[in-house]
Parts: sequence; structure tokens; C-alpha cells
Amino acid sequence: MKEFAIQTEDLSFSYSKKHKILNKVNINVPKGSIYGFLGPNGAGKSTTMQLLTGVLVSEKDDISIFGKEIKSQMPEMFHKMGALVESPSLYMHLSAIDNLRCVTTLKSIDESKIYEVLELVGLLENGNQKVKKFSLGMKQRLAIAMTLLGDPELLLLDEPVNGLDPTGMTEVRELLVNLNKEKGITIFISSHLLDEIQKMCTYIGIIHKGEIQFEGTMEELASRNTDCTVLLEIGESEKHASILEEAYEVLRQESENQFKISLSSKEDIPEVTKFLIQNNIPVYQLRIEEGLENWFLTLTK
Repeated sequence: MKEFAIQTEDLSFSYSKKHKILNKVNINVPKGSIYGFLGPNGAGKSTTMQLLTGVLVSEKDDISIFGKEIKSQMPEMFHKMGALVESPSLYMHLSAIDNLRCVTTLKSIDESKIYEVLELVGLLENGNQKVKKFSLGMKQRLAIAMTLLGDPELLLLDEPVNGLDPTGMTEVRELLVNLNKEKGITIFISSHLLDEIQKMCTYIGIIHKGEIQFEGTMEELASRNTDCTVLLEIGESEKHASILEEAYEVLRQESENQFKISLSSKEDIPEVTKFLIQNNIPVYQLRIEEGLENWFLTLTK
């Protein structure tokens, strides 16, 4: 029987009677997984994260962590869980070691753990350096090091690669994958960066307007979405755009000469090429678009 690190049952939340933020949200995060929690801005991701970490309190017993209702585990739960919600709180005038020492003092953790977590996140050589001299990626890795001090079994991370350059994104992604594989830590990541989620997550949940639209593995999402999205790059777009829009469902225009169109299946592509030739529309590119971005747009459009 599959064990779950996080489960919610019809989780609902609102700040006022008129505006419900979450509506019967059911999340099932398998133990040992990297779970990507996806949604556009305003979908309810941050509110869910705050409820899972106890920043916000649900009136009902609808959240379970490691099989036990969350309220019954406060505050002991945080010995098994590390959380990074929104921007990391770091003391810029202190060194990385001193920042971590603040946490070990508050949580009564042996200071030997400081050097262990610095090595885990690749900052051991920078331990005595002041944080204000760190790059954004280094600051994010230090913040993750803080969450690792208590040897957590579960990490909850809100937008861990947001604002990072490609190098920083790669560093954080590789760190999280290694923590999952080598330490067996369950990682719950809230993000809107679809490409990064696709590269590291084993399970995903997609939320839109406060409701779960999909939950499962990437393979299950792929098998569910049989529609085909095609990227077209054509010449003289102003002249031919209206012809294209009359015949096909145009999802969006990528640039002045690029369009994405929705088809029922790949078998429709020969008909598209025939249509383009018959209407004298010059084609510079025709490419099938697959992957999480297209599935996400289908579920949330």
C-alpha cells in the first residue's frame, strides 16, 4: 500500500464569504517523491503552502502529514519537515555559518550539522563569507541548507528557483534531485516554471482557480492529453492570419509570424499541410509541440 507524506481531503479556504480561494482540494503526495504543484498566478498555490506549513489554519481536520492530522502534530511536526515559503529570510551582514548557527541555537541542534548541510548544498568553501556577497543561487542554496538542519523527511519549497539565472536554476534543481535520491527526502515544490518542474518532478498536481485539475505522474498526464498542438511559422502573417483562424483553433500567437494551433490528433497534420498549400500560405516551420507546457495550457485555458 502506497504511503503518503501529504494528503488533503476536500481542503477549502476563503478570506471572505464572497471569494473562495480553495475549493475541495485533494492532494496526495507519495512518500519519497518530488511533487510539483503547478498553477498560474492566483490559482491558490501560496495559500495551500501556507496551510500545509501552519501559517494559515484550516477550520477542519482536512490536512494530514505522514498520516496524522496536522493540528495534532504542532509544533513537533517541524522536526520532520523543512519549509521555505516565499523569499528566504537571511542576515546579509552575517556569514553563511552564522546564519545557520542562528537556526541551530533556536532549534537546539548540534552545530556539527552546519558543516554537513553546507557540504550538501555545495557551500562548504563559502561558509565564512558574508551572505551579502552571495549570488541569488547561493542565497537560495543557503536557505535550503537551513531547512535541512533538522534532518527533515519532507521539504516544502515555494518557488525555489524563481528569479534565478539558468546556472542558478540548474544548481538548485540538481541539489533537490540529489537530496531526493540520496537522502530519500520527499519534496513538495510549488512553482509556475513548467520546464523546471518537468525536469525534476515524478508527480504533479495542477491547480486552477482554487480547484485541482489533474494529479498523477507525467506519464498519466501525457496519456490523458491526446490532443495535438502544432507550432506554425508562416510568411505574410497579416495577409494569412485570418484564413488560418477561420479554419483552425488558434491557441495563441507566439510572435508576428508564429501561431499555435490545436488539432484532434497527429493524424490531422497532413490535412493542415494540404490546407496551407491550397491557400498559398508559405510555411517556414511546422513543429509538433509536446510536453508539460502544452498540457498545462490545455487544463487551465
